[in-house]
Amino acid sequence: MNGEQVKLTHPMSKQRKASRRSRSCSVKLRLEPVGALVRITGTAQLRSLVSCILTILKHIHEHDFVHRDIRLDNVVRVTNGWLLIDWELAGRTNQLVWWEGKLLPDGVKHRIEPYTCKTDLWQLGMLIKTAAVCADVAITSFADLLLAGGFATAALAQASLWFVDVRTI
Repeated sequence: MNGEQVKLTHPMSKQRKASRRSRSCSVKLRLEPVGALVRITGTAQLRSLVSCILTILKHIHEHDFVHRDIRLDNVVRVTNGWLLIDWELAGRTNQLVWWEGKLLPDGVKHRIEPYTCKTDLWQLGMLIKTAAVCADVAITSFADLLLAGGFATAALAQASLWFVDVRTI
């Protein structure tokens, strides 16, 4: 640091004092969370969230990329919809994954099958199932189709009857 004093405002940060010969310098970093926990409060809100995620997946899947970590913790609410965050595990389709997560189908988890676009859709089905408002029969059926690999692409899932007249809440 060339004798500069660094002062970070985060409680987990360390401080380094300047040497006696140098002038002091202070740097403050403002650290903020990347997202907040999402709580789904109704069927319409869940439909909106799923529709936004499917739109994102449709675009990345068209370019042979997958997210690989679709769960409620990685979704944030924005003014006009929902965003998928935490892209550090994203990669190309049809690759074996190097981690063992509980939110992976068994074949992918045990490196028997590659991670595909259908695996992203499977994770979306798990997200729907874990949402607190999953009592609606149409939502449950849609999640079951995602989990069973009933849609080859996010575009086909988005075009299903469950998304007729979806409006962003």
